[in-house]
Amino acid sequence: MMKWAPAVGFAALLLTAMPAAAADTPKLHPVEAMCVTYQISGQMMEGTNVQCHRQHGHETYRLETNTIKIPGMKQTTSSTTVTVGPDIYAINREAGTATKTKNPMYDGMAKSGGKDPAEYPRAMGMSPTGTTEELLGLRCSVTRSPALGDMRMTDDGITLRSKMPSMTMTATEVRRDGGDPAIYALPGQLKITEGPDLSQGIHGLMKHYRK
Repeated sequence: MMKWAPAVGFAALLLTAMPAAAADTPKLHPVEAMCVTYQISGQMMEGTNVQCHRQHGHETYRLETNTIKIPGMKQTTSSTTVTVGPDIYAINREAGTATKTKNPMYDGMAKSGGKDPAEYPRAMGMSPTGTTEELLGLRCSVTRSPALGDMRMTDDGITLRSKMPSMTMTATEVRRDGGDPAIYALPGQLKITEGPDLSQGIHGLMKHYRK
């Protein structure tokens, strides 16, 4: 049966109780704590995506439930991802396990310090259109790429809508809190295995799975 997980992903220290971030911990996002729920729609996919963070993005989690719709097949998958700093934990709740990998983009994110949220759409090749919209009572700027689609983002870096050729992700709720502490603590309760070296791209994946 086909296994699938959305790209983008952006995922906990191996402790049940997470300590507060040190004073010099990089701020990866301008907003200290938030949770955004998204509705995903597309010709071949639909679902929900909950993205939460605290400590300015030092700790995050993502809860995804997606249904893939292909002629002759319909499959629903769920996933949980927790991150602390550069460490990404892909969690299998049923098995009580998690795979730990390093975020190869973390150093760049830490250097930017979340000071310029507009850098994210620019890095994706999107340019400002000079127009704004209002979603969920929040003002957002519109950026667009002829090839990739468009994005609506608030001045403090909250993505409210991302429209790509194959799917659209639209925020249905924005909360200014860090979400569920129990989810951040999951890696400290699970058996952890080391995953592939993502900094080496496909070579790292091949080396890992040849072991």
